[in-house]
Amino acid sequence: MKIGDDMYTIRYAFNFEAAHRLDSAFSKACVDTIHGHSYKVEVFIGAVMLDENGMVVDFGCVKEACQKIRDRLDHAIMLSREAVAKVLKTKTFGSKDIKKAKRIFGEKLVIIPKPTAEMMAKLFFWELRSDPKLSDALRSLRVSSVRVHETAHGWAEYS
Repeated sequence: MKIGDDMYTIRYAFNFEAAHRLDSAFSKACVDTIHGHSYKVEVFIGAVMLDENGMVVDFGCVKEACQKIRDRLDHAIMLSREAVAKVLKTKTFGSKDIKKAKRIFGEKLVIIPKPTAEMMAKLFFWELRSDPKLSDALRSLRVSSVRVHETAHGWAEYS
């Protein structure tokens, strides 16, 4: 899509509960402390043309793609490799350490390079954009942005 193209946009939102630990941040309360958020994610999908049903895309397809993310992250703990290595008292965290880490943090341990709202927005964007139901070059259908609300007052967006 080019800037200036007329476009239809739909929005789909979903929520999940998860914890994370930031390795460094300006807020001292969040550094090196595992804490949780009630995340809200908004997915924006645009198309230059509507499909034969007069839609950008069926919301059921969007829900299905987003449900994969929600299922993986709901009630998970998101940590960086460095954070896990620190707890395990190793210099690096590799695939052989997964079982040990999951014994400590639980089965829903998710490794994210930097578990920030900004990084989650980027990861969700590319995951959803690669979903075959949400990418249709023939109609210029595509995920245009993803917004992750970490609190009621703050969000990050990737487009």
